[in-house]
Amino acid sequence: MNIAEIESSLKDLVETPFDAGTFIFHFLEIYDAPKATVTKLRQGTTNHAKEPGELLWKNKLFFRVAEKGQAAMSVDAMADDPLAKKHAPRIFLATDGEEVYCRDVKADQTCDTSFDKLNDIFDFFLPLAGIERYEGVAENDPHIRNGKRNARLRLIFENGTEGKNLLRSLATELYKDPSGRRLSEPNAGPLFDPAPTTATVVGPNGHGKVTTLIDENARFPHPNPLPQAGEGANESLRELQVNERITGCIYIVRSLSPSPEIAKLDGQLFKIGFTTASFEDRIRGAKDDPTFLMAPVYPVRTYDAINLNANKFESLMHRFFADARLDIEIMDRFGKPFRPREWFLLPLPVIEAAIVMLLDGTILRHRYDAVACEIVSVQAQWLG
Repeated sequence: MNIAEIESSLKDLVETPFDAGTFIFHFLEIYDAPKATVTKLRQGTTNHAKEPGELLWKNKLFFRVAEKGQAAMSVDAMADDPLAKKHAPRIFLATDGEEVYCRDVKADQTCDTSFDKLNDIFDFFLPLAGIERYEGVAENDPHIRNGKRNARLRLIFENGTEGKNLLRSLATELYKDPSGRRLSEPNAGPLFDPAPTTATVVGPNGHGKVTTLIDENARFPHPNPLPQAGEGANESLRELQVNERITGCIYIVRSLSPSPEIAKLDGQLFKIGFTTASFEDRIRGAKDDPTFLMAPVYPVRTYDAINLNANKFESLMHRFFADARLDIEIMDRFGKPFRPREWFLLPLPVIEAAIVMLLDGTILRHRYDAVACEIVSVQAQWLG
């Protein structure tokens, strides 16, 4: 099938009643999975999943029929399944017939939609048909080094002298200088805003212990002090110790969207997300990404997650702040409606406090009060 036929066939599929036993096989046929492959998966010959209602196609797809309202949690559980680590599926997909949650591990993207709108995100699953989304780069462009643009600049210094530094070299020097700043847009605010708090975020006895979320050696180093977009924005402030590894980046950004509906919320609206790639790479295509409201973003905080299951961190944080989630529908670059799920109307200090509480486990005894705009103790609520 071509792309138009895939979208049309997927629309036909979601307009029929959901059948937990046959849906995934029809889905794979739409994305041009070979008939022999689909037959073997039906028979269980090449289906590496062990539970009823699951399908695990090696290096391709891990699918599960979820309990009602549990699609996102199902994907989290599937990602932690030893079978997933063994067979390395690229795409995780779960649905209860009403909602759909999916994750592309290679592209570091997630998507959340209703079942009847699955065809609106048909392009998310194109890798199953061998079709990748990419941005073209000139093959012999002299300004491309290791896949990154490294243009020669004309620099004019405040004393009137000029230089012809390379872009990446300039970025490196900026991050070496504690007072270095960049003006990325004219309304960014005062040039020398106070640096973010640099107190280490650590759990009890230096360990974060949250059941099923973080292992006993999980913790955050300092928030990165210069949350500017560009090379070096996500560098750790200290050397990693033995048995420590960076497992992802937690980030908080605000939108630079010119839309009046979004702009009026500036200072109250933040995206809480994670990436297993570099922070710079994650936000580079923000203006074309509906999860970023189809607009550039401004970095507010980034955290290098050390020994942290970043997927579960994000999932729990989003559930904790569910009542503050922005309810908006925007059009993606294909003109399809999309409802972003990672933007919240919250005071920044509340987000920072929640990160600390999640790490030390006290978040389990609290909830977010969207009316009072504060985190409150569940026990205190009961006593009241």
